[in-house]
Amino acid sequence: MLEAQKSVNKEVLNPRKGIVGYNTNDVLEIVEYSKNLEKINVLQQTEINNKNALIGKLSNENETFKQNRELIKRNKIIEEQKDTIKEQKKEITRLKNIVNVLENNIDNLKQKFEREIDKWKNLFSKMCKAIDKVLKREPKKYIEDYEDLADSINYDYYDKEKDKSDDFDISL
Repeated sequence: MLEAQKSVNKEVLNPRKGIVGYNTNDVLEIVEYSKNLEKINVLQQTEINNKNALIGKLSNENETFKQNRELIKRNKIIEEQKDTIKEQKKEITRLKNIVNVLENNIDNLKQKFEREIDKWKNLFSKMCKAIDKVLKREPKKYIEDYEDLADSINYDYYDKEKDKSDDFDISL
């Protein structure tokens, strides 16, 4: 390229015109100068294309770096979310353990209540048999009959109707 530029002579651009036409040497110099300009143009065009390619490559790298920053941000967010999930899993495990303890306690309480209910049922059954025995009557079929009897005893209805000679005290 330097060679082509060295051969450029400003005088070549202003050839002297002879009477008949252009001097042959001047025409040859102009032709040579044109060829050199064409070479320079090709070289500069190649250089421009190379620079454009480099600009494109650098632009792509720049975009990649930008995306990497975004990737780093995204990865950081993902890691934070993983940490949050770990904490949530720990909390869920802790809460599940509490629920298990409570379920066990509920089961234990249910069993205690069932035993207590059975005790009271047995006591009620024994009391009903004892009442029937004392009153010398047949056992009643329905619980309401015993409720009515208990109400009448509690409100002294039974004692008023009963003979005073059969005085007895029913206490629970």
